Amino acid sequence: MAHPHEERESPLSAEEIVQIQRTADPALRNLRITHAYHLLAVGMAGVLGGRDATWGLFGTWASRTAGRFIRGELGLGGIRPLPGPLPAWAGRWLLHTVAPHVGANVAEGNRLVFAELGPLFHTTITAYAEETDRERALARVLETLTPGPIETGGQDLLIAGMRSYHRALSAPGPAARAQAVLLANLQISLHEQTRLQEAIAGSLAPPLRAPFTPAPVKALAARVWSRFATGLLMDLNMPAADFTTSRVLIPLRLGRDVGGAHGSTDYPADLAELDDVELKALLYDLDRTPDSLLGSAATDWTVLAERLNYLADLFRLWQQDPCLHQPPFTPEQSAAIRSGHIPGGPPL
Repeated sequence: MAHPHEERESPLSAEEIVQIQRTADPALRNLRITHAYHLLAVGMAGVLGGRDATWGLFGTWASRTAGRFIRGELGLGGIRPLPGPLPAWAGRWLLHTVAPHVGANVAEGNRLVFAELGPLFHTTITAYAEETDRERALARVLETLTPGPIETGGQDLLIAGMRSYHRALSAPGPAARAQAVLLANLQISLHEQTRLQEAIAGSLAPPLRAPFTPAPVKALAARVWSRFATGLLMDLNMPAADFTTSRVLIPLRLGRDVGGAHGSTDYPADLAELDDVELKALLYDLDRTPDSLLGSAATDWTVLAERLNYLADLFRLWQQDPCLHQPPFTPEQSAAIRSGHIPGGPPL
């Protein structure tokens, strides 16, 4: 089922996914990853239906947000007021030191996740399109994954996520289908957030260990860093309802409770009361305030449990919001990105 926001582009090929991974320029690679996630999400909607957003749509907007750090688009104007005076020289020094540090870590995380999930989603879309037997399609997907815990390089959580998407296909109704998709999204997120732990911690750790850093600068940087990281780094830009025409983004502050596109604090009806036993068990582990957005704010984004607590409510609240289906770039920008160029036009 086509979604009204989808651009009519040809599907992503396996060759393109390889080319994206081999893109040397981190800024261009990020744009290509963001665009690819959207196309893969369109393909997944063709498999599962377009009502419930799969992981790729959330990945699209997270990757788009990451792009501003990868491109070095940091500046003093983006920092919300900090306690006490911040001398201009110190702010310039801090940003000069922080920008490449953050960008490099974010770019590496962006690359790592796509290298694993890009091929997986492409295989899933292809298998379900080519196989008349859904069980055979699932088998084709699972044979590309490695059993075992993530600690030893295994992909048990991705295997579980693909099985949950598969279960959504035969769900008895829209609520059961939505809950199976949410379960899959969270299983995939748990896997990837665990893999990204080092990159995320590195992004948010102040790079102040250089032996010749002036002591006053170290003291000042340590004092303002937590507010700097919370205020500037810990945002997720989601699309407004009219993003396609207005290019307006909704900044979600990860240090605040999750909110919806229109200030909504209610889960969609299909996800308000949960019946899926496996989903409820996972949320018991991930969400410290079950069935409520209160307490979803992350106090320290470097802590895995804090991130997962936030993401559990983000996925549940936004999963059926049509805003997510909008393309992240204009048609002209998408064409340039797909041809391997950084486009002009509206802000990226």
